[in-house]
This record gives sequence, C-alpha cells and structure tokens, in this order.
Amino acid sequence: MGGLIGARIPRVEDGALLLGQGRFIDDIGVAGVWHAAFVRSPHPHAAVRRIDAQAARVLPGVHAVLTLDDLAPVLANRRMLRHSNSGTPLDRYWSFALADAEVSYVGEAVAMVLAENRYLAEDAAAMVAVEYDVLASVADARAAIERAAPAVRRELNSNIAAAYKITYGDVETAFAGAAHVFHEELWQHRGGAHPIEGRGILAEWRDGTMTVWASTQKAHDLFQSLTALLDFDESRLRVATPDIGGGFGPKLCVYPEDIAVVAAAKLVERPIKWIEDRREHFTNAAQERDQYWVLDIGVDANAKLLGIRGRLIHDLGAYALQDVNIPYNSASMLSGPYMLPALAIDVIVAATNKTPVSSVRGAGYPQAAFAMERVMDRLARELRLDRAEVRRRNLIPAEKMPYTKPLKARSGAAMCYDSGDYPACQAQALQAAGWQDFPQRQAAARREGRYIGIGLAHGIKGTGRGPFESGLVRVSNTGRVSVFTGAAAIGQGLRTALAQICANELGLRAQDITVVPGDTAGVSLGLGAFASRQTVTAGSSVLLAARAVADKAKKLASHMLEAAEHDLEIVNGEVRVVGAPQLSIKLGELARILKGAPGYGFPADIDPGLDANVN
Repeated sequence: MGGLIGARIPRVEDGALLLGQGRFIDDIGVAGVWHAAFVRSPHPHAAVRRIDAQAARVLPGVHAVLTLDDLAPVLANRRMLRHSNSGTPLDRYWSFALADAEVSYVGEAVAMVLAENRYLAEDAAAMVAVEYDVLASVADARAAIERAAPAVRRELNSNIAAAYKITYGDVETAFAGAAHVFHEELWQHRGGAHPIEGRGILAEWRDGTMTVWASTQKAHDLFQSLTALLDFDESRLRVATPDIGGGFGPKLCVYPEDIAVVAAAKLVERPIKWIEDRREHFTNAAQERDQYWVLDIGVDANAKLLGIRGRLIHDLGAYALQDVNIPYNSASMLSGPYMLPALAIDVIVAATNKTPVSSVRGAGYPQAAFAMERVMDRLARELRLDRAEVRRRNLIPAEKMPYTKPLKARSGAAMCYDSGDYPACQAQALQAAGWQDFPQRQAAARREGRYIGIGLAHGIKGTGRGPFESGLVRVSNTGRVSVFTGAAAIGQGLRTALAQICANELGLRAQDITVVPGDTAGVSLGLGAFASRQTVTAGSSVLLAARAVADKAKKLASHMLEAAEHDLEIVNGEVRVVGAPQLSIKLGELARILKGAPGYGFPADIDPGLDANVN
C-alpha cells in the first residue's frame, strides 16, 4: 500500500476516547479490590513520635492501616533504590516507601489505609492520630545552603545534594576585554504539571504473580524498581499501562505511593487501588523550576556576547526523584541559540523541606531559555537597542551549521545543532507578529483603553533522546498485526504514529494495526515517554521491525508461490505476485505456517514466527 508515512489520517485512538470508551486506570475493575488512602504530614519537617490508628481500624469497611514497619516484611529495602547516571552520590536523598520516623515536606505519606472504597479510606485516614515533634525547616534554596541552615533531614550533614561547574572558554579574558558588564539576578518560581488525570496504580497479587496497572510514562522503570524493592522474580511481575490522561513529566517518576501500594497488595494478598486526587497532586506530584540565577554578562561594543559567569541554585525539594539532570540541563543550555564564547556557572543543588522537583515539560531547558532571554532584554534596555536587533547580532548564523557547542551533554556526547537558520527564523516571526509597526498599534490600543504588549524569545531543545526504544511487530495466524513497544501513549497520538509506520510497510491500513504501548509482558525492554523522543526512537524501531516482517513474509511466500522475492508485493494483508494478483497468500496464513507443526521443518533460510523485535 505505502504512502502512509507523512499522510494526514484520522487518529486511530480517538474513536474510543471521544465515545467515553477509553480505559483509564480507575476504569479497571478487579474483584475484591481494596482502596488506599494515605495519611499525610501537615508539617514541612517533623519527627514522627507515635501513630494511633485504633479509631480508624474499627470503622466498618476498613481492613488495615499500614506503616513502613508493617510493609517491611515484603520490602527488600525500606528506601527507594534509584540509579544516579551522573555519578552523584544521592543515597541519602532517595525517599522511603512511607515516612520512616521523620517527615520532610507537607504531604509526605506517613501511613496508608485500606478500605472497601475510597470514601471509607479517606474518612479513616482522617481519624489516624499522628503525634509529631515539629522540627526547624527551610523553604528557600538560598537559605538552605547556608552553614547555619537547619537540616532538611536529621541524617544530612549538609543540604547541598550536589555541586559542580559548567564551564568552557576563557571567562577571565572575556570579561577583561568586555566593553560592558551587567549583573542580573533572576528567580523562577515553582510550577506543576496537572494532567487531566492524576497518578494512579492498581496492583493484584494472585497465585504468586503480581500484575500492576499504572498511569506511568515509564512502565519498565517501574518494573525495575519493583523487582529491586520487593525482590520479585521478573517472570512473576507484569507492569502495564492503560489509557493515560496526560503525563507532562511527573508520571515518569517512581513514587513512594507506587511502592507502598504494590507492597500492600503482596502483604495482604488482595488487589489494592490508589487514585491520586487533585489536592494530592498539588502537594505530592513532582514540581518544576524553583531556580535562582545570579549572572554577570560581558559584551563587546557591538552588544555581542563575550562571556557569562555566575551561579545557579536549584531547589531539589526534600528528596531526589531522579538524578540531578534538571539543573545540568539548565546550565549547559543557557546559551540556547546564541554564540557564547565563554561560560562559567557554579551549580548548587539544594535540598529544602518542599515537594520534590523533577522533569516537567522541558526538564530544565525552558528555565535556561527564560534566563537567557531575560539577559537579552537587559542588554537591549541598557544599550538602548531594539530587542530583536540584540538577538540577531548574537544568534548562531546559518553558515555555522552544523554547530557543535564547546560543551558536552551529561552522557559525554557532543552537543551538536545539526541544522537551522535562526536569524531567518526570527525575521519570519517578527514579520508575522507585526514587530515593526507594533508601537503604533500599541499607542492606538492605549487610546482605546486597551493595554497590549509584545515579547520575543528563542528556545532550543534536543529531541529523540536515546539510546533506544523497543518495537516488536507480530502477525497472528488470523492476519491481525500487533505492535508492542516500551513507549507510552500519553495523549500525543502514539498509537496512530506507530500504526501508520507499520501499516505503510505491510500494505495495511492504520486501523488494521493494534498498538500495545507500555506493557512489560509485550517487550522486555523500554524507556518510555519523555524528551520528545517516541516517534524518533519507537517509530524507527517499528519501521525496521515491520520491514523485517515484510521481508520474511516475502521470503516464505516466494517458496510457496514459486516466484522471486523481488516480484512480490504486500497489498491489503496478502503477499502477491506483481501483475498476477490471483497468485497470492495471506499474511495470516504465512504466520500460521511459521508457528510450525511437529515434524515439519522450514526452508533453510527462514526462522519460526512472523515477527521481528528491534531495540
């Protein structure tokens, strides 16, 4: 069939969603399920002295009130086990499945209630009496790094989780030769993601096997965390994602609630479901930004950048949900699309008694763009130049492409801008926005009592983050084609994209393809949804896998139809001879044959199964 890649087609997932037939985490029903609600700290920092759950336990319909000590028998480790790719030792910044004698931010889970329904669970949680000794807390990252600051947790000798430099070029020479030097201090307040569907997880322990459904962007990451923290045999654990009502970053983390719910299901041997409410999302889901920038900017007489030096203080929150990638991304991408000969930024990652900060909508890159664009506006204001002109003078020119920055990514890979004409892009944007005549339009609006403004900003971000994504294409003996991938469908049309790619290679329609994302039973490897990557990585794997399936189908069909492979084509789910469509065999029949029959072999150059897996 072909011609599908790049074509505009209806999204294959939308029919069910628009008719209310989507299957989200709270739509999954399991017999005998108990519902969880969490008892959460009202204090930013306190010691937990005593938990009295007697009044809650005697309520009708309440089955259990569990603390970390109660979960300990099924936990291989009371603390989250995460991997720091940067090599930064963050062991004391990993959170606990439930608070362990101390709470470090408002909303940290202290205990969990299991009941017949969520209403009873919440009522019971409100009746759990927790005795706290309130401790000193710190909410400002700048104050947290002072020597006299109270410790975010008593186990910490310092609130500085990490400190490092992002530097290149000769900064001292740059500032010594600068015609103008300016100082800028910036703060970027906190924010959240707030997808229409919050977090949620359902765990079912049955006959020694755990099945977990989760609204997560990284099913395989959750799988790995559960195998480590609950000591599961991998063959006895499955993590699957239903429809997901938005991700935006917070759902790529593994949270204490995830571990607690699965541990509870194993402990009480009953299915357990927890659905995050909006208040919990405000106080507990990963947040973003909260950075302080102190910058000196050196420019020449023509307003061209010579160097930037300064400090970035990044608020980590009480725990590390991931590595320290956010501030690294911010500092290393400060220059954005501009030529910057020298850079020296001291990065300090500070713990505070607040909700943890992690990847949300850009993972540190928007923070860098904000800081740099404020710098550009400052230069224009101080030097009395047009804001667009200051940017034009500093943008990387088209003739410099591909442009390799004098700085490497966290992985050690080169930062290479492969293409682009930033000055031309800006010129087109200015023309479309009516930049030149805006002052006249603004004055006219002011006379009418309307206040309008116009801003200008550039942003640049790497996409297609690797190193891989899984793509398994399989044809059943009914002719149905399935695509399995570790990628996650979080609202951008992943199922359509992968179905379109696969159908293009197998002569089918996109609606003929079933895409199963984020299911560890489908593929053993996967990274998930983040960093604008899935069409590039999963799409490439599915493309190669579909081509391999097509080649295999033609190879077997060539034996059966007694035709050369190059004389065959795949159209409408069957392999046929070009120019003689009556000579054909269906993909389903080929798949049936390749499943094998006892005592009957295959041609020497063909392996069993009409499928292919590419990572």
